[in-house]
Amino acid sequence: MSRRRALASALLTLRNLRMGVPDNPALPASDEGAQNTFAFRTASLRNLTFTAPYSHNGMFRTLVDVVGFYEDTRGGRARNPNVSSEELDPLVRELRDLDADDVDLIEFLRALSDDSFDRTIPERVPSGLPVGGRIQ
Repeated sequence: MSRRRALASALLTLRNLRMGVPDNPALPASDEGAQNTFAFRTASLRNLTFTAPYSHNGMFRTLVDVVGFYEDTRGGRARNPNVSSEELDPLVRELRDLDADDVDLIEFLRALSDDSFDRTIPERVPSGLPVGGRIQ
């Protein structure tokens, strides 16, 4: 599987993924994810250049940090002590030929952004979840 296709598959799925993202030390508590499994639904890749920091807990400040995380994970390095390498989602384990300096991949991800998109944050969303965040 090509690296772009594998990453897109991992990031565009509509189910929760165990990716082993480390806890963010800037947050007051660990987020254990769906049903305390450390699994999280991935956000859309559209307009991601406007939505940093990245991951469910804001652990990664740049796209280079995100790609570096996946390179570590692909290499078998566990980044979250609560998720072993064997417990990582198969889509994450299938990533190939990825490195933190992968300029082509990072440029591809940046190309998914549209400078003219509506950056208005709604007062409420259909899911009923709390609205938050900041769009740059």
